[in-house]
Amino acid sequence: MGKESVFVLDDEGRNRRLIRRYLEQGGYSVMDFADYGSASRAVEDPEVKFDYALLDFHLGDVDNPGRRTGADIADLMRKTRSDIKKIIVMSGTVTQADVPGYPLLQKAFTSVELLKLLRQQD
Repeated sequence: MGKESVFVLDDEGRNRRLIRRYLEQGGYSVMDFADYGSASRAVEDPEVKFDYALLDFHLGDVDNPGRRTGADIADLMRKTRSDIKKIIVMSGTVTQADVPGYPLLQKAFTSVELLKLLRQQD
């Protein structure tokens, strides 16, 4: 059995690099995406496999029709990927009420907080 993998969507490069480091140090493999378009295409591609998802709520990228959010990608994942173990939405500005049905990880977070939430049983 290989490493568990995490799908990461964050439009800020420094955040993606930090999250990647946290996850790899925690024993996970990481696939990261900088924009809504590439992330949605990966979700819809049955060849792209992952166990968990960590999605930024606010996406300021150009390839984002209709100003979609990480919660929109989460909803797409729920519809098309029944095998995902957990979908986490992260933000520094929204509350749990803004993302019902998904765990919310408040930015800025530590590696301990991220790994604890990822490994926490629902």
